[in-house]
Amino acid sequence: MPAKTWQQNMLGITFRYADGRITVFRSALESIGRPEFYHFLYNPTKQMFAIQACGMDAEGANRVPKKNQDDRYEIKSKNFVRLIYQSCGWDRTRSYRLPGVEYPQQRLVNYDLCHAIPIFEGKVDKGNESTQEQAQTTSGTENI
Repeated sequence: MPAKTWQQNMLGITFRYADGRITVFRSALESIGRPEFYHFLYNPTKQMFAIQACGMDAEGANRVPKKNQDDRYEIKSKNFVRLIYQSCGWDRTRSYRLPGVEYPQQRLVNYDLCHAIPIFEGKVDKGNESTQEQAQTTSGTENI
């Protein structure tokens, strides 16, 4: 049975409705070579989300913030986060964390939104532990 804890080396991302925040774990950016620029890819039909390294002229390019002491980077995008919550049918009172799967050839980390792990008050929502177990065993079986 998979562990019921989150580990910092996982290629994680967290969505938070309340402030429209996307938190990208440092490990995810490092797995794609800590590029100068990245963009998000979103497929609402397949409910897949990805972070991919790109050039500064690519559509939707964002500059990676300068290295900081935290293990994460925060991006504010209320409209985008709300779109994802709506299309996934997520509870607005919860944050959702996802483990990613690296695709080195594409310099991409892929996230299956169907396997989001609910977070409540900074901890894995105990009422949804089976969701977390399933996410850890099946995440990334399909690329965006």
